[in-house]
Amino acid sequence: MLLPQEIAAPVTPSGTLPAAESTTDSASVLIPTESTGTATAPEVEPATLALMGVALLLLGLLQIPAGRFAAAKLLDRARQPSKSFLWRDLSGVIFAFLIGQIFVRQLVLWRHPDFQDFSEIGTVETLVLTAVGFMAPCAYILAAAASRPGGFAAVGVNAATPGYRLTFSTVRYLAGLPMFMGLAVLSGLFMTWLGEPDAKQEVAMMIRDGLLDAPWVILLFVVVVVPLLEEILFRGFLLEIVAGTFGRTAGVLVSSAAFAIAHGAAAALPIFGLAIILSLVKLQTRSLGACWFVHGLHNGGTTFLLWISTLVPVT
Repeated sequence: MLLPQEIAAPVTPSGTLPAAESTTDSASVLIPTESTGTATAPEVEPATLALMGVALLLLGLLQIPAGRFAAAKLLDRARQPSKSFLWRDLSGVIFAFLIGQIFVRQLVLWRHPDFQDFSEIGTVETLVLTAVGFMAPCAYILAAAASRPGGFAAVGVNAATPGYRLTFSTVRYLAGLPMFMGLAVLSGLFMTWLGEPDAKQEVAMMIRDGLLDAPWVILLFVVVVVPLLEEILFRGFLLEIVAGTFGRTAGVLVSSAAFAIAHGAAAALPIFGLAIILSLVKLQTRSLGACWFVHGLHNGGTTFLLWISTLVPVT
């Protein structure tokens, strides 16, 4: 099944930060050397990395109450999550998603009869197929929103996003970056503890390799197309339907967990942190455009770091 993949954590060629080259006794951080232009890996004790990760996580968590306070002062009074969507819509979205994945699978087998792995068909085609697989559930969500009172307001596409909401959302994202980075560090240590120090997000590494061949097409899909489809599904629909029934906290946790699981085990923790930020942006701005902008900003920044990593040989 082709699932949406994200660029997970900046950024070493092994796909984890910063324990990607760690051993059972220590973890490593890659740094360039002046004499050779390549990267070496000085050892860093896991305990030191764990403390660093926890400190970054706690620092990032401070943005949650700070953002709530700032939202109350700077934005319009927040509305409660909409109840425009019905729980039967969840079954419809899941069914549409499965149909989309089956269609993508058959399309791949038609074009590549000997298909074994998506790494065989190239980065651009994989991104196109990812987008195609999401179109059916997103179309269902928008059709359901069009047929319900306040449906488009629930998704967050009822009006243009004012610039001050984009500014608030960007600052909120930047303030939450320490949480994302701390979870990335802890994720690397956890995968090392599981005996998989080289665990990586496959699509992130495929994007890194594909940037040399079609950078602008990859940027279009990674920064614009895929984030839009993911935001419609996870923040425009799943967050709203859960929060409207069980409250905002449940909505944030459930939608963020689903978003993280969809991106694979190697990236689950940092992506969970990113999803929390995006969910809070949606709830406070009531704007899908603000979430889309922040999501694209994140993907663009990490794609840039992936491109930088292609310029530094690693030993």
